[in-house]
Amino acid sequence: MCRHYIKSAIRSIKTNPLFSILNILGLAVGLTAGAILLLWSNKEPHFDDFHKKAENIFHLSVSFDVAGDLHSFDAVPGPLSVIAKNIPGIKSTIRIHEEDNCVLSDKNGQKYLMAIRLDMLIAIF
Repeated sequence: MCRHYIKSAIRSIKTNPLFSILNILGLAVGLTAGAILLLWSNKEPHFDDFHKKAENIFHLSVSFDVAGDLHSFDAVPGPLSVIAKNIPGIKSTIRIHEEDNCVLSDKNGQKYLMAIRLDMLIAIF
């Protein structure tokens, strides 16, 4: 039975070489894409498991809807660390901001320079 399938496949390749090559290439590309997606989806939930305190580290993102379009980005409002001090389950927060010279001010006019505090960063990780 298997011999019959092999003979049939060889005849098909000989009679329609272009069509056969396209089918084989399509199968190869599909299997490769599926394998890459499988490997990526298995790795994605564990990208930061190498930290000693990985179960206590969370990454926050912001999503909002503007006229039916959902916008998401990896940033949170600046005063989140001030708000988080009043939440009992949060031990510490750090906001990593990629832009330099970012200054925030509160309603009293008090200004805060946004910067990375290395002591807090090391303590969290």
